[in-house]
Amino acid sequence: MPGGYTKNAEAASVIGDKLIVRTPRGVLAFDRRSGRKIWGRDEELDQTIDLTEDVVAIRRSLAGRTEVTIYDPSTGKALWQFESSDGGGISNDVYTADGEYKHWSMTRRDLHTGKPKWTITAERRWQMAESKLGPAASGSMAAYRGGPYVMLTSGEGAKDVVLYAVDAETGARHASMPLVDGHHVITDRTLVGLDPESRDCKVLLRGVDIRTGETRWNIELRTALHSWFVAECPGRSHALYSDASWLGIAPNTLFSIDAQDRPIALDLDTGVVRWRGPWGLVPVDADEHTVLVRDASGLELKVEKYWEKGRLAALDAKTGKLLWRATNPPLETSYTVTAVHGDIALDGGRHGRQITVRNARTGVELQPVEGSLIGAGPGWLVATYDDMLRYYTL
Repeated sequence: MPGGYTKNAEAASVIGDKLIVRTPRGVLAFDRRSGRKIWGRDEELDQTIDLTEDVVAIRRSLAGRTEVTIYDPSTGKALWQFESSDGGGISNDVYTADGEYKHWSMTRRDLHTGKPKWTITAERRWQMAESKLGPAASGSMAAYRGGPYVMLTSGEGAKDVVLYAVDAETGARHASMPLVDGHHVITDRTLVGLDPESRDCKVLLRGVDIRTGETRWNIELRTALHSWFVAECPGRSHALYSDASWLGIAPNTLFSIDAQDRPIALDLDTGVVRWRGPWGLVPVDADEHTVLVRDASGLELKVEKYWEKGRLAALDAKTGKLLWRATNPPLETSYTVTAVHGDIALDGGRHGRQITVRNARTGVELQPVEGSLIGAGPGWLVATYDDMLRYYTL
């Protein structure tokens, strides 16, 4: 990839023919075929970059407020900008919150122009609650793709915050539940959140019908309660490098661990466990065909390290059948990165020197890739090696 040089690249993802790269000091765009740098912007260190549809969104924190700027990925030109008291959310539109005591509003804005589509008000502060449900390594900066409903929270303090399902087209509120600190997700039919009795490794999950507000199902999982909280739990303490949410595939399948420490595929609309896999395996990434898991058997590891340091293995996403187990644990790295896309499984690190490439269905090792894995998607991966970006097709 001639010309693809950038220092301390942290993450990369693709929009069309553009490769968008995040660094500690900003964002750069390259032609993903030639490596030619197209544009770059130096931004404040305290910023978040989201890619969605055909724009790049950069959010910066400014003394208690958030500035959102939407850029054209082809030119780096700013399309529009808005400041709010809350960063809101970026999906197929931009959600911004603003207001003051007893006069709060949440506005859905057109992604390309910033023009409001609807506004709803409340006596409590609104906030967009983003949840991704899809392959974890589909792109390290890919924004949540909005569906027919979005999740909004309203309230302040630890006890009175409520999670709402809101119609994305009209802003009408539907089902709600008390917000428990931790994960939540929404499907086309169900609002999913945690029960207040959830503690440490005991996650009590429940699904609420969006239309009626009735509880559809309850289940106990054994995972780390908080995304970045290190606990003596077999589940992932977070979702690797590309999102900080639960692992699943659209539209409604969640891969997790049940109360007996077995990997499961959970239907989020019905609460039905579609399959249970062998004991002790921890799901770490998935696509529609394959679920990558970590196998800690025979290794002297703390429970919370299973998801990171165990041997890589794979299950069939439809049946839970074990497909293969790697012989050795992953190479030492300060931050493990694992991804599956179609026939390829990747295992490397944000600060590693080599990426293992395997056939996702058989486990057979292919030619390894030098460098650190900072981005992957259908048919491509991006690695850094001595500050040189390397773009590969799979």
